[in-house]
Amino acid sequence: MYCEVCGHELNENGFCPICNWGVSTTEADSLSHTPNQTNSNFNQYNFVQPQYHQIEQGVHYPQQQYQQIEQQVQYPQQPYPQVEQQVQYQQQQYQQINHQIGYPQQQFQQAQQVQYPQQQYQQGQYQQEFSLEPVENATKKKSKLPLIIGISLVAILLVVIIVFVIKENQVKDYTKDKTTDSETVTELSTEPDSTEPTTSTPIVEADEGTKTIMMYVVGSDLESNHGCASTDIDEILNSNYDEENITIVIYTGGSYDWDNSDIPDDGNSIILVENGDLTVVDEEERENMGDADTLTNFLAYGYENYPADQYSLVLWNHGGGAFFGYGYDETTNDCLTLEELDEALAASPFSEENPLEWIGFDACLMATVETAHILSPYSKYMIASQESEPGWGWDYSFLADIEPADTGAEVGTYIVDSYIAYCEESFNMSPFSYSYVTLSVLDLSETKNVEAALNDLFEEANDDLSSSTFAQYSRIRSKTKEIASEYTGENSYDVVDMVDLSKNMRTTYTQEANALESALDEFIVYNGTNETNAGGVSIYFPYNAKDYSGYYIPMYSTFDFALEYTSFITNFSVLLTGEDTLTAEWDPQTMIPTHNGDLSFSLELTPEQAGNVQNIYYVISREDTQNPGNYMFVSMSNQVTLDASNVVTADFDGDIIYIQNDTTLEQYEIMYTEQESTDDYTRYLLTSILYDDDIMEEDAMYAYFAMETSDAYPEGQILGAYPIANYVNSEGAEVFPERYEIDIYDLLYQSVILNLP
Repeated sequence: MYCEVCGHELNENGFCPICNWGVSTTEADSLSHTPNQTNSNFNQYNFVQPQYHQIEQGVHYPQQQYQQIEQQVQYPQQPYPQVEQQVQYQQQQYQQINHQIGYPQQQFQQAQQVQYPQQQYQQGQYQQEFSLEPVENATKKKSKLPLIIGISLVAILLVVIIVFVIKENQVKDYTKDKTTDSETVTELSTEPDSTEPTTSTPIVEADEGTKTIMMYVVGSDLESNHGCASTDIDEILNSNYDEENITIVIYTGGSYDWDNSDIPDDGNSIILVENGDLTVVDEEERENMGDADTLTNFLAYGYENYPADQYSLVLWNHGGGAFFGYGYDETTNDCLTLEELDEALAASPFSEENPLEWIGFDACLMATVETAHILSPYSKYMIASQESEPGWGWDYSFLADIEPADTGAEVGTYIVDSYIAYCEESFNMSPFSYSYVTLSVLDLSETKNVEAALNDLFEEANDDLSSSTFAQYSRIRSKTKEIASEYTGENSYDVVDMVDLSKNMRTTYTQEANALESALDEFIVYNGTNETNAGGVSIYFPYNAKDYSGYYIPMYSTFDFALEYTSFITNFSVLLTGEDTLTAEWDPQTMIPTHNGDLSFSLELTPEQAGNVQNIYYVISREDTQNPGNYMFVSMSNQVTLDASNVVTADFDGDIIYIQNDTTLEQYEIMYTEQESTDDYTRYLLTSILYDDDIMEEDAMYAYFAMETSDAYPEGQILGAYPIANYVNSEGAEVFPERYEIDIYDLLYQSVILNLP
C-alpha cells in the first residue's frame, strides 16, 4: 500500500518513511494496493455529475486520476510548518481560496465544480482533478525537503490553473431564454464578497407619459361560444387610441376556438396591437392560464420588451370574488385563486417599489376588499365590478380618451364612464336585455387604512357578540345591500356592500362606523352603477349560504386580512350554524295572524321569539280552484315591521301584480318576490322558464324578469331578464356566474312559462 500524501510505499507498520503519514491497521487492511482505482471514493466528494463532466471536458482531466491528485496535495491534520507556509491550505484559509474562485461560502452548493465534503475542510484539503501521471513507487530513501518543495510548487501552480479554468468556464443558468441580473458573470475578486444578493427588479427607463397596457385574455366559453373576447379586441382596434404613447400587448389562450382568425386556436399567443392590426409576436403550445407561472411570464415579457413610463394590466374573463378568484381556462378547467394571483404578481417585475399603475378586472364580482388587500403591494389602483358583468363587458373605446399625463385614477374614470354609458345604451336598444351594473376605481394605497378601521369597528362588535345578541347582528346583515342577489340561498356568494354595511352598523357603533365610512370614502375613488346602495366595494359576510361557511371561513383566514373582522365573522358563523343559538319555541298551530281592517295583518310574538327574529317575510297565496283545500303561491315580501311590543305587522296594501296582454287585455297571474325596496323604487323578480319545444330539454332556461315600480311607473316596468343561478364550472365546481344577458328578441319563437309550480 502507498502513502496518500507523497505516494511512497508504506512500511510494515503502515507508516510512510518519507512524511510519516500513516493509517490504522483496520484502514490498511481495507485499502487497495493499487493507488488509482477508477471511480474510487468518487461519491464521497459529492460532485454533481453534469458539472463534473464540464470540468473534465474543459481541461481534459481524466476521472481515474482524481484520487491520485488528492494524494499529492493532501495534508495530515497536523501539517508540517514548512508545507503550511508555502501552500497555506489551513482550515481558516479555505474561505479565502473559495472567494478567489468566485464562490462565497454561502453559495457553496452552486459551486459544484469545486465542491468539497465537510470532513475534508477540517483537514485543510483542497481537491481537484489534474491530468498528471501516477507517481512511481519509490524504492530508495529520498530527502524530504526537495520532495516537499516540489509538491508545494506544483500545488501553487495548480491553484493558478484552477482559477484560470474556472474563470474561463463560468456557467450561466438560462431560464426560458430570459436574462436577469443574477445571471451576469462578474469579475473575479481575491477579497471575500460581502455584498448582499438582491432580488429587486431594475426600473425600466422610458419616455415620460408612455404607457404599456398588458391584457391577459382567458377566452374560455365566453369566446368559444359567444366570441366576446374577439368583440372586445375589435373595439380596441377601432378605438383610435394614441399609438405613439400607448402600447397594447395581449396574451390569449384558455379557449378551444377564437372568432378572430388572427388569433391562433391551437395554443397561446402574445399579440401586439399596431397600426390597427394584430401582430402575433410569440406563440407557444397550450399553457394553463389558470397557473400563476403563466401570468408571471407574460408580465415579465411585457415589462422587458415594451418599456414604458406606466404599466397596467387588464384581467379579462370570468370572476368569482374572494373565494373563487379569476379566470376560467376551459382547456384545463382551471382558474387563478387570489392566492395564485398573489404568487404570480410577487414573482413578476412589479412590487411596492415598482408598481403597476392600475389592475383592471373585466370580470364579475372582483371589486371586493379582499381582492384589494391581495393586490395592494403590486399596483396603485384597482378597477373592478361588484356585480356580475353582462357578456359584452367593458367598452374599450375609453382607450381614445387616455392622455400621456393621466394617472390610473383618471384612466379608471374613463373606463367606468364608458362602461356604464355602453350598458345604458344597450339596455335602451334592447329593453329586455338588462343587468345590474357597477364599476369602481379603488386607491390601493388606502387599503391598510380601510382594514384598520374595519378592525376597530368589528373588534367592538365581536366583544358584544353572543347567542343573546346574535339576532341584532343578523338583522343588520339581512338588511345590508346584497351583491349578486340573484344568486340566493345556498347559491349565494354572501357578499354585501361595504359602505351600506358601515351605515347599518352606525346606530350601534357610531364613532367606529363613521371612521370606516371616512376610510372608504378615500379608498373608493370613483364608482358608477344603476343600483341603489351599491357603494363601490364588497366584503364577505356569511349568511345565506351558511352551510358553506365551514368551507369559506378557513380559506378566509389564509388571506391574512383584517384579523379582528375575520374573528367576528368566524364567531358569527358559529352562532349562525349552531343549534343552540335560537332558543325560542315556534308552534305554527298557535301563531294565527290578525287582520287589521286595512288589508294589513299582524302577529304577536313572545319576547323570546322577538329576540330570535332575523328575517320576516309574509306570503300571499290563493286557493287552488281545481284542488280545494290547496293554495297556490302568489308573492312574498319583506315589508314587515316589528315594534317594541313584539308585534309583527305585514304591510300588505292589497295590490297583486299581473301581466296583461296589451292586445287581448287578458291577465296572467305570475309568481314573484320582492327583491329590494328603496325610497326611489321597489324591484320585483318574476320567476320564469324560457324554452323552445320541450320544457325538459337542455335548452330550457330558468330566468328572472326584473320588474320595477316607481313614481314614474306606478303600474310597473319590465326592466329585462337574466338567467337564474347559471354557473360556469371550474374543476367540477360551479363557481363563476355566467356573463350572458338574455336577448328577449332571440326568444320570440319560444314559449314563456311565468308560473313555476
